Amino acid sequence: MPIVVAVIIAPGAGPETFTTSDGKATNPDPANNAINVEVTAKTFDWDDVIDAFGYTIDIGTATGLSDIVNNANCPTSTYTYSGADWDFIEDYYWTITTYYTAKVTVAGDEWSFTTACDACTLPIVQGFNAATIPACWSETIVVDPDADAALTYVTSGEYPTCSPDEGTHMVKFNSFNCDDGDEIRLESPEFSTDWNVCCSSFVCLV
Repeated sequence: MPIVVAVIIAPGAGPETFTTSDGKATNPDPANNAINVEVTAKTFDWDDVIDAFGYTIDIGTATGLSDIVNNANCPTSTYTYSGADWDFIEDYYWTITTYYTAKVTVAGDEWSFTTACDACTLPIVQGFNAATIPACWSETIVVDPDADAALTYVTSGEYPTCSPDEGTHMVKFNSFNCDDGDEIRLESPEFSTDWNVCCSSFVCLV
């Protein structure tokens, strides 16, 4: 049973108390807020809960939903989803409910994970036409001891004055303000060839 509080009084000593597990499942796999989860990774695990008879699992495409799996029974602390692979670059939410008897259940915390990007095919065409980095692209600081180098996604620039060659935005590297030798790498998603990542490096030369 969840939440058991005991009071122990030894001769000549004051009372001591302790509390057992609250009955919620813990230590999820995939971990809560995990990213880049493979779309074929469909097994869910969590730690056993003391004295539990079993568990049920809900999986959904938004917080609070169970539109993928609804109250599926799990005799042990693991579950493998038998449906289609997950979609790429999607958020999924899951909850484990522990049950002790038919009338005693403990709903766990809601956990989530985000699936990985799909592998691109060449050529990769990206206009950077938004105010933020595109999905599945990443920035890596190569050299920047005092953290003054940055990439931004802007509609115009200065030093020199410039504007996007096409679309609404472009990538700006603040080379006018950063230190000599600062470097940031802008990396594309993985693509299906002998190399994994294509990247452009922006280096500050003063």
